[in-house]
Amino acid sequence: MKKILVLSTLGMNASLIVTRMREQARIQQLDYSIDVFDVENASNVPSDTDIVLVDPNAKISTRKLREIIPGVRIERMEKNNLTNIDDGTKLIELVKFLDQQIEKDA
Repeated sequence: MKKILVLSTLGMNASLIVTRMREQARIQQLDYSIDVFDVENASNVPSDTDIVLVDPNAKISTRKLREIIPGVRIERMEKNNLTNIDDGTKLIELVKFLDQQIEKDA
């Protein structure tokens, strides 16, 4: 199982994103655990996390996150991926792409 975290300020939008992504993962029969994590607690991201998706509005740089969370694939979500969160498809496709990149780099 791949562990995916959406790093965001906690709120309704983050919860909606995660809910939609979980539903898409279920529909596509993907073995993903998807949760939301507060950006303020980024230093506490579990070490067994595979991919971190960062809210584009988060006030922390991707470079800083890579220092705080070494060894984890970190990708900032693009706002255009959030405009169609009604079904979570774009974000799940991004996760699948990142997962393939991780496998290829291993």
